[in-house]
Amino acid sequence: GTKTFMSSMLEAGGFYSVEENFSMDFGVDPKLSFRADFKIEKSPESLINQDIVLMNSGLTATPPALGEFLKKEGFSLYEPFATLKQYAVNNPRTIHQITSKKQDDMVDAILKAISVSPDRDRRLDVFAADNNGISLAVKAERYFERGGQRFVITSFNGDPVNYTLFRILETKGYNVVILEAQDDFRKISEKILYRTKIKGAFAKHDLLLNSSANYSLQMSGFNLEDVDLPGGGIFLTNLEMDRIIRELLTENGYSIDTK
Repeated sequence: GTKTFMSSMLEAGGFYSVEENFSMDFGVDPKLSFRADFKIEKSPESLINQDIVLMNSGLTATPPALGEFLKKEGFSLYEPFATLKQYAVNNPRTIHQITSKKQDDMVDAILKAISVSPDRDRRLDVFAADNNGISLAVKAERYFERGGQRFVITSFNGDPVNYTLFRILETKGYNVVILEAQDDFRKISEKILYRTKIKGAFAKHDLLLNSSANYSLQMSGFNLEDVDLPGGGIFLTNLEMDRIIRELLTENGYSIDTK
């Protein structure tokens, strides 16, 4: 094979260092990993001078954007037998990037991502008017219906009476999400997903599962699956993404929606 042939060539080349099956990571989360058949240092100064050669013997070329990125990091990539082919990821999804740090905006962005348009400040009757004309109602910050069920999202403001009224709403068939001041993107998402019964847990997911590729990408977020979601599923994250991360995701069929 080509790798054995290349190994023999490099061994006879008299280089300072040749390392086989080299791999390296860029970033922590998202984490981009790249694998090369060989890492070559031509002289003892190669590392200091950022003059390191990476070489692959495969038939599928690395995307140009990743090659340029490696070059800026001090690595020259050579793939003498490869031709550029479009990678195909199974079921690429829309990635919804939630950038806001404000809880109110995060809630709206998450709901929009799962195709929900809530009513704001909806008045809900806790107890209907009795014979004396007295009724009791609460104001829901967000109200929506999904799958034949009623949902309420509200913030806990420290008022125990108000809290109790919303809990009473639950006994009347409402699915109530009560947010606290310290709830972040992950906690808000988990509360909403739990109530709406959308499948998907927070984890670091492999987004570029392709055995023929020499690179991979991991990113934390919620990989959601539901028949009512666009395309049957979406990916939710609040992480910042460098340009190379965006380009590789797009290269592999993902679309990115920033909110």
